[in-house]
This record gives sequence, structure tokens and C-alpha cells, in this order.
Amino acid sequence: MQRRLTFSACLFICASCFAQQYPFVYYTPKDGLANSRVRSIKQDSKGRMLFLTFGGLSIYDGARFINYNRQDGLADELINDVVEVGPDSFLVATNAAKLNTLVKGRIGIYKTADNFYPVINHFLKSIDGNWYVTADNGLYVLRNNRFIRLPLFDKHGVDIGLYLDKITEWKNYFLMIPWGDNLGGKLIAYDRITREVTDIDIKHSVINLAIDTERRMWVATNNGPRIIDASALVKGKINFLPPPEKFRKIAGDRASSIFFDNENNTWLYNKDILKISPEFQHQYIAAEQGLQVTSLTNLFVDREGIIWIATDGNGIIKMRNTNTELLNSLDQRSIAISTITNQNDTIWLFNLTDNAVYRFSNDKFKLFPLQNKNLTAFNFFVHGQKLYLNVGKKLLLVKNKDDNNSYYHPQTIDASNAPNGIGPGIIDRNGVIIQYIWETNSLVYLYVLKDDKLLMKHQQSNFIDQMVLDRKERLWMATRDNHILMFTLHPEQPSRYLQLEKDYSKEIPELNPRAITVDTDNHVWIGTRYNGVYRFEFKDGQFKSATQYTTQNGLTDNFVYTLTCDSNNTIWVGTQTGLDKIFRKNDQYIIGNVSKNNNFFQTVSKIVITKNNTVWALTTGGIILRISQTPSPIKALEAPPLLFTSLQVNNKPFPDSAKKFSFRQNNLSFTVAATSFIDEKSIKYSYLLDGSGNNAWSEPLNNSTFNFINLSPAHYILKVRSDFPEEAYPSQIISYSFTILPPWWQTWWFRIGIVAAGLGILVIGIRFYYRRKLEKEKIILEKQQAIEKERTRIATDMHDDLGAGLSRIKFLSETIGIKKQKQLPFEEDITKIREYSHEMIDKMGEIVWALNEKNDSLSDLLSYTRSYTVEYLSQSGVSCTIDSPEFLPANFVSGEFRRNIFLSVKEILHNIVKHSQANHVIISIQFNDKLYINIKDDGIGFDRSKIRPYSNGLMNIEKRMKDIGGFVEIQNTNGTLVRLIVPLS
Repeated sequence: MQRRLTFSACLFICASCFAQQYPFVYYTPKDGLANSRVRSIKQDSKGRMLFLTFGGLSIYDGARFINYNRQDGLADELINDVVEVGPDSFLVATNAAKLNTLVKGRIGIYKTADNFYPVINHFLKSIDGNWYVTADNGLYVLRNNRFIRLPLFDKHGVDIGLYLDKITEWKNYFLMIPWGDNLGGKLIAYDRITREVTDIDIKHSVINLAIDTERRMWVATNNGPRIIDASALVKGKINFLPPPEKFRKIAGDRASSIFFDNENNTWLYNKDILKISPEFQHQYIAAEQGLQVTSLTNLFVDREGIIWIATDGNGIIKMRNTNTELLNSLDQRSIAISTITNQNDTIWLFNLTDNAVYRFSNDKFKLFPLQNKNLTAFNFFVHGQKLYLNVGKKLLLVKNKDDNNSYYHPQTIDASNAPNGIGPGIIDRNGVIIQYIWETNSLVYLYVLKDDKLLMKHQQSNFIDQMVLDRKERLWMATRDNHILMFTLHPEQPSRYLQLEKDYSKEIPELNPRAITVDTDNHVWIGTRYNGVYRFEFKDGQFKSATQYTTQNGLTDNFVYTLTCDSNNTIWVGTQTGLDKIFRKNDQYIIGNVSKNNNFFQTVSKIVITKNNTVWALTTGGIILRISQTPSPIKALEAPPLLFTSLQVNNKPFPDSAKKFSFRQNNLSFTVAATSFIDEKSIKYSYLLDGSGNNAWSEPLNNSTFNFINLSPAHYILKVRSDFPEEAYPSQIISYSFTILPPWWQTWWFRIGIVAAGLGILVIGIRFYYRRKLEKEKIILEKQQAIEKERTRIATDMHDDLGAGLSRIKFLSETIGIKKQKQLPFEEDITKIREYSHEMIDKMGEIVWALNEKNDSLSDLLSYTRSYTVEYLSQSGVSCTIDSPEFLPANFVSGEFRRNIFLSVKEILHNIVKHSQANHVIISIQFNDKLYINIKDDGIGFDRSKIRPYSNGLMNIEKRMKDIGGFVEIQNTNGTLVRLIVPLS
């Protein structure tokens, strides 16, 4: 009787202390969430998660949180509802009389025609195509950019359209729940076609409504879940029906919100969660399962089947699935697996706290306490009804593993008693135990035991951490001194039961082995101390190839403690950091990080797998990780889109619609995100920037932001690829085309302009060169022409002046000869000859003076002219006064200029002496940019109209002035004033 009480107490202790927990992922303001108080959860068409909080709207794309609050333009930070109305376009209802928009990441204001906005609590897109909203002051329909209030009167004509909150549509009825004091928590039925309130349920306090996959309307009340009578609701009446009896037995009268997922599982939540399957299997998720919250406000299942939980104060909780559980509160020291006669999978555990053996079968635990409290079991061997326990330095036998008394009196197997200790072991299908044992002489052996007797011993070279049997019943083990051993089993020769067939120590690299397993393809996997995992392929017993997997390939750690292969040929890897799996997919091996996915990191010391491929992993901290392998719901889903979520230019946000940037905007930062939340932190991103000269993809990393510094002007195409953990989805690629514009001095039009300008300058230069050449040739030609002209003039002058004089002298000389023969007087002719000779000498001096280049200055001209004037007038008996500057300039003047000026003055003086009868002449010389010569006489003057028509003197003067760019003025007042005006440049 006492033994029964003790056993019952142990069972009670087992049931109360053995707890299962689920690995939850928490998102709080520390992770970027806008506020820890979350009201509701939604998901947009791109897969991004929308969290409606008391401190603003948070959008989570898997890479980062993007938050919007009053500083960004929201009317209020308390978000009531959000609805997607188009691609990347949302209506945001805050707790204010204003409606915000969120379009491509920018907050705006929805403009109504009359600028009226109710305080919106919820949106509803009706099957009639209209948008309806429940608000603090009524029910509205949004039509023609106006919020139109709909009548909401009870049967007494009282307006009940106040503080309307939750709304659900069922056929032509709206079911609404107000939150105010009057009808708060009551259910209102409203016919949207007749626009009448058809019924109000005032008996129950309703929390929320939900529609299951069978289109049944469920109501969560303070008295538990109920079903709305559809036949009554068609008539506009509200009638609650009880749920199925099995459902009610599970749910009871829970005052919880209700929610249905895509598999029609019912979720009831308040401070904990109750999940009820359509087959009425139930599962509690509460504080005992790791759910540390005070109040749950909303449940949401995303497109990948992930459960998101909104809490009032604890932020967001993500529960990827319920297939992974943490079994704790036990000090486990051993774990084993056995298949018994009825083919049910059984797990054996040893708990150090109560010194008892636990058996888990058919989802039930049973406890078998050991009498000896000083025993610690490290391993189990099960064969038929026999259970062998590896305890310290001995092996114990429980003859009947189902009998409690057998555990109180286990039998010691003397043949395996080891003074120094017992290590790992294994039992084959023949019931033969192969046990690693230290003996007193420091030698190590493999003991082969059957029917409690020692069959043989095989000496080993070093310690063994793990051994495994392959499908051909060959025994594989790896020693710490790098020997990979393969044994064959020979039941027909008990004394030679274990025979070494191959030692691969010389064919494999230095490994420092710690674990070993063999997959269904007979590949041998070795776990090492420093180098991760090796996969060895053998053919006909000969080593063929080796492949290594380390942290660079995705392992959580390179220190491997244990390896196990399941029936799906998946290798489960226990490391000092956690649990991984290596599986084959699309002809390549993929590494999955179970620990990372579930945020659980402990040293995994042993792994066993049941027939249904449930994985049990034992940690050194005494926690068991149980993973139920069920088909993934995401296999039928499309890969989540890869999005460009932000663009920064020179460290400033930039609209991502931009495609062209100036040469100064050449520091770009792109952020992307793939909206998968199974294990978003393990998604790896890589990029390829076409146009940069590098045609290789970057190394895949978890960083989703790509920075490009000092990009050269060019056209670029940024391609980004997302690789999902465990290749759950195909890789996704997205591209973004943009251009860095060159500076204006590097643009094509500037270059064309430079070429055109260069060509223009070249043409101008060539033209200038040839023009200068032509000008020079023209000058030379003009000089030649001038010389020819001067020669012609000199010849003409000499012919006209000197020739005429010489002809007269010749004529007079001949006349003198004739007169002399006739003895006639000829003194007058001699006098004329003398006069003509003097005149010719003067003219010859003028010609020589005009040709002499030394006289090509204005001062020489004026000096010579002044000297001639004085001499000429004095010879003619006319006095003169000359007024000229004291200092005459040395400006260059041409010979033609000098000649025309001098001859003009000479002609004027000649006319004065010959015709004016003047006694005195005044000559005034002035100059600045022009030369002014004024010649004034006191003679009788002249009338130009009475000049002889054949007189050429005045015409010659005017012509000479015109030839050098000047002109002549003549005034006839108290004598004659002749003014010569000639430009000096």
C-alpha cells in the first residue's frame, strides 16, 4: 500500500512538473515596434505585417520596422483601423476626426468633399462594393468623397448609432458591437438594404464575432462561445445556439475572443490561448508553455501559417508553429528510443531529480522510480521486455520494463562491470549489446554481451563518443585519435561476433571526431571537435570523396556533439550551441537551423528519432527539444515578394520612384526585404550591380542594406537576390535601374559643343591664318601697287614738271643758238633758262623729300611745310605769321599723306600770291586726333562761281584731301580762309 502511494505521488509530481513550452519570438519597442501596446494585426498584399498600436502604425517587412506617428503626419497616434485600398496605398483611421492616407510610405490627408470626418473605429468593404465605417457617432457609407450617415434607430425610434466599433457582414446584414456605456458589448443586427435595425441582443455581453470556413457565424461571449442561428438571422433576428457538445466540454464558459484560421482551427484567447481542432483535439498555450503576457488583444495567421499575437503591453509575439516544443522542469540525463511489440514509438528518459525512469508513449508519460537513489543512468538499451540501464561503472537489467517492481530490483550484469567506467553503447536487432568500457589497466575495450553474458572483447586505441549501425547491420565508430572503424557482425561466430573490416584512418583528413551516423544512402557522417561535419562517400568499401559543412555553410557551431539520421535521410546535428539539420533538396544538401528558427540555444548532447520522425534532442541543461515533423504548409505557397523598402541618397531619404541622380548624388543606400517571417533573420541577400564593372554576385549575407559610395556617372541596374533558409522558397530577384548623370562638363552635348567649338576655333584659326596671309599679301600687293603708283606718279611728275622744264630749257637753248647766229639779243632767254633751272631744282627737292622715309613723321611734315611757306611768301613779298605748337608730335605719316598735305598747302599759297593781292598771311596749325591747318589771307577774296572752268587748283586740293581721308573748307570773309582737316589715324 505504501509503495502504491509512493508511486501515485511520483506520477502526480511527474504530471505537475513536466511542462512543455513553445519557442516564441517577441517583438517590442527594443526591436523597433512603435509601442508595446498593440491593438490589432494585419497583413498587406505584399506580405508586410501591419501592427496597430497605441503609439502609431508599425509596418514590419522582415528586415526592419517602419513607424508612423504624429510627427509623420498622423492625426493621432492611437490607430483604430487600417485598410489597403490599392498597391502600397492605405487608409489609416486614428482616434481623431480626420482620415489619413499612407501612399508609398508617405502620410497624407484623405480629402472629403465637405471636409467632414467621423472618428472612425473600423472599415468594412461590403459585398455591394461600398466602403462602410463604424464611428463614435454612427454608421457611415463613403460615397462621392463624402461620409454619409445611415439611420440607426431602434424599434422605439431612438438613435442608437453611437460608439459603434466592431462590424461583421453576413449576407445583407451588418452585425455591430458598440463600446459605449448604453449598448456596450451588445450585438446589433442591421439590414443594409432596408437600412433598418432588425434586432438587438441585450441578453449577452459579446466580445467579438468570427466566421469559420463553413460560413458559420461564431460569437464570443462572457459565457463562452456561441453560434448565431443562421435561419433566424435571415429573418433579421439574433438567436444564439450552443456549440457542439465536444467543443463546449473543451472550451467551457471561457470569456475569450474567438478566431478561426485557414484550417478551421478555433482559437480562443484572452490571457492564454486554447486551440481546438475540427476533430476536437485541443491544446493550451499559456504561461506554462512560455506565453508571458497579461492580456491578448488579437490573433492573426499570416499567409505562411505563422501565428501572430498582439498583446496589451508585451508587444507582438510570433509563434511559428506548435510542432516545436521545449520540455523542461526535469533534470534529464539520458534519452533513448525503443520500438516495442505493438509498434508504438516509445521514449525512455532518466530524471536525476527524482531518480526515476520516464516512459513516453502514445503522448502519455509514465514514471518508474528506482530504489537506489545514488544511481544515474546515462544510456538505455531495450530489447523485447528487457531494459538495460547504463549507470556509472555497471550495466543494470530491468527484466520487465512494464513492471514497476522490476525497477526496484534491477539485476547487475557482472560481465560488463568496469572499474573505471562505461561509455557509449548500442544494441543490435539480435539483442546483442556492444558496450565501450574502461578497465583498470587504462585499456579500453568493446564488450559484446548477449543474454547477460560476455561473448567477446575487442581492444580499442582511444575513446569513442558515438557508434551507429547502418542498414546492412555494419557497426561504425569514430575514435578521438582519428580512426574511422567499420565492423561486421557475425552471429554465427559468437566468439568472433565483432570483426574489424576496415580502418580508414589513413584515407581521411585529420578530424578529431566526436560523433558518427550513417544515412540511408550509406554515406558516413562524422561530427568533429573543431571542423564541423564531414560527409564521406564509400563505394565497395573504398573511400571515394569527402564534403565538409561548417559555420560558413550555415551550421550554428563547428563543435559537434552528436549526429542522427531519420527515415527521411535528414541528418540531425547536435552542437555546443544548438540543433541543426542537413537535408537533401534539388540535388544539393541544405542546412537548416532549428535553434535559430526557434531562438533556442543550448548544447545538444543526444538526439533520438521515433518512427514517425519526431525528433527528441536532449540538452546539457536538462531541457528536451521535441520537433514533430509535419509537411510544411508553405510548399503550396508562392515565394514572398522581394521589395525595395527604402532608398537614401547622401544619407537622406529619397523617393524610390527616382531613376536619375546628379553626379553629386552618387552615395546611394538601398534597403530590401523579403516578406517571409518563418525565420526572417536567416534570409540572406546578395547583389549584382550591372554597370560597375563587377559581374559577380556578392557573398550572401543577412544584411538587407546595400551601400554604394562615390558611384561614377553611368547607367546601372542593381539586382538583389534573396535566399531563404532551408530553401523553403525559390530565390527571388528584383532589379532597380538608375542613372548617375555626369557633370555638365562630361555630358554628350558639352562634349559635342567642345568638339564643335574646337572645330569652330580651328576653322576661325585657319580663316584667320589665311586672312592674315591674304592681308599680308594684300599689304605687300598694296605696297607694290603703292610703289608702282608712286613710281608712276614720280615718273609723271618728272615727266610733267622736270620734262616740261627741260623741254623749255632745250627750246630756249636752241633759240639762243639761232639768235646768236643772227646776232639777235638772247639775254632774256638766258634768264628764263636760269629760272626754269631753279624751279626744276626745287621740284626735284620736293620729290626727293617725299620719297625719303626719314621724313615720315608729322613733325618733319610740318617743319618742312612751315619752312617752305616762309621762304615762298617772303620771295613773293607777302608777310606771314605761323602759329604752331612748340612741340610737334613724331606721329608716323605716310609719304602719300606728306605729299598731299604739302602740295595742298603749296597750291593754296600759290593762289594767294597769284590772285589774292594779299599783304599778310596767317597760318595756324593744331592737332589732336586730327590735323587742322588754317591759312588766312587779307586779300580781296574770291567768288567760287567766277572761277575759270578749266582751273584745276581747287579741285586738286579737294581730291588730295579726299585721298587721305580729309576734307577742305573755304570761307570768304575779309579775305580768304582755307581750312584743311585730316584725321591722323
